[in-house]
Amino acid sequence: MSSRKSLVCYKIVTENLCRGKTTTLAQSSTYADNIASRANDGNRRTTEQYCAHTDPSITDARAWFQVDLGKPFSIKSVTIYYRREGERPSDWKQYRFRQFYLDVSDSPATSTTTSQRTRCYTDNTTAPALPPNIIEIPCKQTARYIIVETKYIYPGDPGPVLEICEIEVNGCAIGRFGERCSLCSCSLCDVVNGVCQNQCNPGCLQVQCNSDGYCTQGCVNGYWGDTCTEQCPSSCSVNFCYRNGNCYKCKANYTGNNCETRLCPNCYQQVCAQDTGICIRGCIGGYYGNYCSKPCSDRCNPQICDSSTGDCTYNCTNGYYGPKCETPCSTNCSKTSCRKVDGACVNGCQNGYYGLQCRHLCSLQCKNTVCGISNGYCVAGCIEGFYGDFCSLSCSSNCVNRRCNQSNGFCVEGCLPNRRGNTCANKCNESIETCDCLNGKFGEKCLDDCSPGCTSSCERIMGNCTCKEGWQGYRCNECRQDFYGSDCSKKCSSNCLDGHCHAENGSCLGGCKSGFFGEQCTLGFSTIKEIQEGDGISKTSSIIISVISTLFGLTLICTGVKIVLNKRKRRNRRRENDQAISMPACSANSVQEPQCYEQIIDSNNDHPYTEINSFPKDSDYQEIHVYKNTQISDCK
Repeated sequence: MSSRKSLVCYKIVTENLCRGKTTTLAQSSTYADNIASRANDGNRRTTEQYCAHTDPSITDARAWFQVDLGKPFSIKSVTIYYRREGERPSDWKQYRFRQFYLDVSDSPATSTTTSQRTRCYTDNTTAPALPPNIIEIPCKQTARYIIVETKYIYPGDPGPVLEICEIEVNGCAIGRFGERCSLCSCSLCDVVNGVCQNQCNPGCLQVQCNSDGYCTQGCVNGYWGDTCTEQCPSSCSVNFCYRNGNCYKCKANYTGNNCETRLCPNCYQQVCAQDTGICIRGCIGGYYGNYCSKPCSDRCNPQICDSSTGDCTYNCTNGYYGPKCETPCSTNCSKTSCRKVDGACVNGCQNGYYGLQCRHLCSLQCKNTVCGISNGYCVAGCIEGFYGDFCSLSCSSNCVNRRCNQSNGFCVEGCLPNRRGNTCANKCNESIETCDCLNGKFGEKCLDDCSPGCTSSCERIMGNCTCKEGWQGYRCNECRQDFYGSDCSKKCSSNCLDGHCHAENGSCLGGCKSGFFGEQCTLGFSTIKEIQEGDGISKTSSIIISVISTLFGLTLICTGVKIVLNKRKRRNRRRENDQAISMPACSANSVQEPQCYEQIIDSNNDHPYTEINSFPKDSDYQEIHVYKNTQISDCK
């Protein structure tokens, strides 16, 4: 008897406890539809669709996979089939299986740490080496939970990942019990205490079951279920299905877990894998996914999407953006229209908002709450009392009416009593009795007059003000280029070539438009022609008119010199606080006075003047020659 017991102890007969009725599987997370129960369906293939798979996007510090036997069993070993797609260099290998460890425990993975469990195995593989993808690990322990865990992060993944295609926990077989699987006194007994059980259903493989009638070794071909009493669907190939009734493989032109679907309706050309139903050639328009069962988002425009990811191929309907057009555009976008890629508002923002997606509020101090879409600057200016790009700075409380320049904060209406400076930040000097000036005065001691070009009073320190029509400059003390006169109230002639004229006499500085002449370009050449063609005009009269025209041309030259000198002297007068400097004018008779010019020299003759030829009979007017190298002295 003792020799027989010795023989039984060394001839260990085990079963896969993962197939027991009380066994359940769990994992820390799930990727797609790769649920934990795929690891105990009896299918040992190691491609992705047959594997349990944790989510690679989870950033937890560990990933775990757990087998719960329902109660403690006598365990001998654990066999793991890990994902491996093929042998070619480009095929996916068991990269994520490095440095995993195997523990057993009487408590689940969610409530224990590694120090509270019993360690059966630790893998120490480091890149580029790979552990075996099929490994049997001795683990002679009595326990309820078998836990596979890893903290290894494969390069490119946010966190650790497990891809277990099948796991087998090998323990005592039916008819044996205890640590060494001793024989029961009957053919069926509890593996823990050896108590005999009832007989099994004939559909149980090897006619082996537990006390509840659960077929512990699976079912014979053609049957499925816990007690193997259900028949496999007729569309299953070779009449074989798994314990849960799913067909191992479908007959031709069938698909689905139970091979219940005859065709693949949304697959391109209705072509799909017969064993999995996966669409081999992609999807028809409007669908995506392995089985082309998921409709593209109705926000895709048109409703066409990537057959793998579901991302909209073209554009989104108005008001949405993102890969699947799942995100609403900002309600602050003008016309609620935005760019598909990043949600940027394509028509700008509604008033009061700025930024790429118009999600930022313009400053409440912006005038009309309008600001630049890119930087938030107050483009329409600030409300009274504020200044700066964002109108976030307050005008000095010492400014009159708290009004200031919106660029630099300078007080535009002067300072309150006893204050001075651009921002009225300084107190008055003791030597000055008051900082206030009467209307029309400015300066440190209020001795300077505001310009008559100011619309009202001027700024207390510098004399700056807002200009009347026709005036310009910080102090409004100059005529605008298109106005002239002592009060800058006269408009330059519309016949001036560039619209500009002399600030005092209105003479056109840039010359006249075609067909006009005179200091203010008010005379036209058509006037001369009309005089020549009038009745009773003699040849002598024509000569007189030509002489007068020549003299008038010389007067214009003298006037131009005078204008340049006046402009220079006027600048000097402004530097000397607008003190008047008189300058004699050149009269029309100055052509006879030697001090207005020196000598007109003809480039081709030795004579100091040239003859003015008489008009030919067939000419409408006499040509006025242009003389070169004319030297004219300054008019003094």
